[in-house]
Amino acid sequence: MLVVLFIASFAGCATTGGTPQQSIYAIKSEYQIALTAAVAYKGLPSCDIAGHPLVCSDATVVAKLKQADSVAGPSINAAEAAVRDPTFDKSTANMVLLSAQQALNILVAITAQLPKGGK
Repeated sequence: MLVVLFIASFAGCATTGGTPQQSIYAIKSEYQIALTAAVAYKGLPSCDIAGHPLVCSDATVVAKLKQADSVAGPSINAAEAAVRDPTFDKSTANMVLLSAQQALNILVAITAQLPKGGK
């Protein structure tokens, strides 16, 4: 559980800026950190099981993580494709980067609030 908390504490630390390629690299890095925390949390025993351990995963939180990832993942992939495509202009690439960052922010916000000691 300490690993989950450690990883979650760093989610949101990546900064975007510079070129669109640098921005997507930072976004993807932050996404991997948040996703690692989400997967670790999901791997905990369920809080719904009778006699669950003190440190457990809440099904509602797991569902929110899945929903946030289902938006963030494809958005980030689309932004990466846009910034790597030479036919996209910089303003279009910046718009999809902003969209990817906003989707990621939701996932990061959830992982940053993961319970520290169970339900």
